[in-house]
Amino acid sequence: MNDIFESDRIYHIYNRAVGEEKLFRNDDNYLYFLQKYHQYLGDKVDTLAYCLIPNHFHFLVKVKSSIENDLFVKSFSDFQNSYSKSFNKAFNRHGALFQRKFKRKKVDAEDYLSR
Repeated sequence: MNDIFESDRIYHIYNRAVGEEKLFRNDDNYLYFLQKYHQYLGDKVDTLAYCLIPNHFHFLVKVKSSIENDLFVKSFSDFQNSYSKSFNKAFNRHGALFQRKFKRKKVDAEDYLSR
């Protein structure tokens, strides 16, 4: 797996909560998560699809042409950190919410989308 995000490429990005934790406990959590996503990443990617499940998420994105790898990775990390801090405050919890590092796969063939 290549760990570098290339501009103008499509990626499947996903992550999950630690242990048995849920990322989304109610409908407001889903909406807030998407607001944070757009705040941190809306100008860096074109979002083609997403799926939010109580304990994990998936995004299918195309990285915009002017975005460099380090900026994208930092923005995605900032997005997850921001959501985690708000979630922890709202539910009086402490510690990590997400697994350590989000995962990504470059979509380099159309058949990836039908697997």
